[in-house]
Amino acid sequence: MKKIIYLLLLPIIVFSQSIEVKYYENPISEVKTNISTNKNDKILNHFSYTLIHSNHRSFYTNDSIKPLKEDEDFLSYKSVNQNGDSIILEGKIIRPDYSYKKMKYYKNFENNNLSCTISDGIKKFNIVDKLFDWNWKITDDTEKIIGYTCKKATSNYMGANFTAWFTEEIPINTGPEKFDGLPGIILKVITPGNEIIAYSINENENTTEIEPPKFEGKTFTFLEALNYNEDKSNYKTINSGNFKPGDKIIIKTD
Repeated sequence: MKKIIYLLLLPIIVFSQSIEVKYYENPISEVKTNISTNKNDKILNHFSYTLIHSNHRSFYTNDSIKPLKEDEDFLSYKSVNQNGDSIILEGKIIRPDYSYKKMKYYKNFENNNLSCTISDGIKKFNIVDKLFDWNWKITDDTEKIIGYTCKKATSNYMGANFTAWFTEEIPINTGPEKFDGLPGIILKVITPGNEIIAYSINENENTTEIEPPKFEGKTFTFLEALNYNEDKSNYKTINSGNFKPGDKIIIKTD
């Protein structure tokens, strides 16, 4: 007697050897207000990053770091009181230092290792640590991001709230910066200060070799970097409260 065997063919999503995701990072206040009316104050999408994932390894780094505002470089300001006395401030604009936006994150998911270079705006830290244990709580909420259906997950880590949107259509455990630990690639993250959101995804048929960074000098864990006490004895405080009517104050920077 012949046996007839029926095979149920299910669709299988097969991904190429490596995947590249590009993200924008935006200040959360600007995301909520959707930019100001002055075109020179438009700050969205000035911080761009790339994530490459291949063979259980990921590398995330910045592509473009631009100043938040494109104002003129020279400041001239005059304040006149009711008696006609004036204070003049003039000089070059001192722009914020965005070097802390430059970062490199390397993850090896086979050995649960994370290596990265970050800055607090004063000191650069080379970090070698374990991957974060986010303890995500997956919800039923969904959102479309660049054509992918994403699920929402939340985490409270060290007293701060984080929200991530990940897609199971790309079942890779990775994400931007230090974020990962979900059954799909993370395409959007909301932190207390920023929104990180993907704007393009590309697949590559070839495996991309991702090498761990080689650090010179001291390395830190995240906790050690967080508790690091920078010596600020070389900082000077300028008392700006002793102006008198009629004073002319010139501020110049090299």
